Amino acid sequence: MDKIVSETLKFGATKTFKVPSIFLFSILLLITSGCGKEKGPTYWTVKVTFEVNGGSWISPVDIISGSTITLPAAPNKTGYLFEDWFYDKALNSKFDEKKSITSNLTLYAKWTELFTITFNSKGGSPVPPLSILKGTTTSIVLPENPTRPNYKFLGWYKNSDLTDKFDKAQILASSITLYAKWIQIFKITFNSNEGTEIPEQEVVSGSTLTLPPNPTRANYVFKGWYLNSNLATKFDETQIITSSFTLYAKWLP
Repeated sequence: MDKIVSETLKFGATKTFKVPSIFLFSILLLITSGCGKEKGPTYWTVKVTFEVNGGSWISPVDIISGSTITLPAAPNKTGYLFEDWFYDKALNSKFDEKKSITSNLTLYAKWTELFTITFNSKGGSPVPPLSILKGTTTSIVLPENPTRPNYKFLGWYKNSDLTDKFDKAQILASSITLYAKWIQIFKITFNSNEGTEIPEQEVVSGSTLTLPPNPTRANYVFKGWYLNSNLATKFDETQIITSSFTLYAKWLP
């Protein structure tokens, strides 16, 4: 509806005229459109989804179109090592973190299988398991050898019967358990009966003892080593060692 507008002229006279309502609406719209804050640029988001291929779940991430993504922590998968994210299901095109993302995107996880080497120390100190990447062609770096009191470690074997020795240069086809082989060590001590001191020796079970150089004693002649302190039974160097014992020096003035 039109608006009646009055205008007071000089000498008190009044002039009245109609203003079309559409004209007033246009003026009002023009005024109000200039009010308020200045509008900023328009942004929209895109969604990045993660196909973990059997790994632990990762939630999708929304980012501003045209920006890059800060990747979340890598997923986990028992028995596998996470390698990286890829653009395609076939895992041929590796994802580039520096590249801008302008549309919704799905990334695919690539995994490499891990083989586990378990160690049975057969009475020795425990050895933690070792994880090896499938297809590893370099020599396997084995952990520090176990220890066992009065035994010598002879290596790792692929069977509990200890007939098939493990070769660390071999390529694993699956997880495996290795078994420690030991041989018993006996200690032979020497009582020189006031002669010069002779250090003890360790002898492998089933072998013979190589006697040390004879001790010396002022004004005495050394007459050999004996199995007992009363010097009744002389030690035989050809005997097989099957236990630890002490040898006693015999002297004559």
